[in-house]
Amino acid sequence: GTDQSHAPSCMVKSLDFAP
Repeated sequence: GTDQSHAPSCMVKSLDFAP
């Protein structure tokens, strides 16, 4: 959903990753 600092923005454009 959003760009998180703990994951590469290229992978989090449409996905929400947990740390």
